[in-house]
Amino acid sequence: MPALLAGNTVVFKPSELTPLVAQITMELWQKAGLPEGVINMVQGLDSSYEGLLLVGYHAGAETRNAVLAHTLTQNIRSISVNGKIVDEAGWAGLFTGHYNVPVIFLPGDDQAIAEARRQFDAIEAIDVKLSIARDCAMSYPLEETAKRLEEGACRAVKKNREHVIPPFKTKLPLNIEICFFYTGYNKSRFQSLSEILSFDNRYSFDYDSRCVSYEAPSQLEAFQRFSVLFYLFSGLR
Repeated sequence: MPALLAGNTVVFKPSELTPLVAQITMELWQKAGLPEGVINMVQGLDSSYEGLLLVGYHAGAETRNAVLAHTLTQNIRSISVNGKIVDEAGWAGLFTGHYNVPVIFLPGDDQAIAEARRQFDAIEAIDVKLSIARDCAMSYPLEETAKRLEEGACRAVKKNREHVIPPFKTKLPLNIEICFFYTGYNKSRFQSLSEILSFDNRYSFDYDSRCVSYEAPSQLEAFQRFSVLFYLFSGLR
């Protein structure tokens, strides 16, 4: 609402946890007489999209000296795809790559940028701060950051329209491994997770390492199976 009051138009990306709430909210705004095009909601993804610009992403969990390092959640220690560690940006790229949509832009700290360049060919990655420690970073001046973001996004779109940036693809079938941090609390949740999913022998649970692995025939199914694990684990108490 503050953005609207300031006279801006808005691209609304709701949480994937509450898509119906977002849809109903949009319908209520329209009924209230909000002009068409003032708020534009984006939900889901398909092959009609040209590219994905990621914002608010960080380096993966346990990345040394990376500010706010994590992989999707504070519970996950690592995600491996065919034996290679991916961070949360790489995991997003796995999903978009199924639809042949490339990840074209990612701003972040220097550690997140280094990981993005390792995972994505030709991505336009823009550093906006320098990581010092887990809870400390040095940000660039606001005016410089805004200029870097605007110019970087423009370069990303231009490169993508010139077909310079390929979508994220990997060898099929995919072997996925999700490892969780060790705490007594997480250990009991991991046990509960394995018991809930005991009917599905496609998941393999390693209690010593607190890792679960599975094979997926496509990038989309790899993402969907992870979503089952992620939401079940997050809901366990």
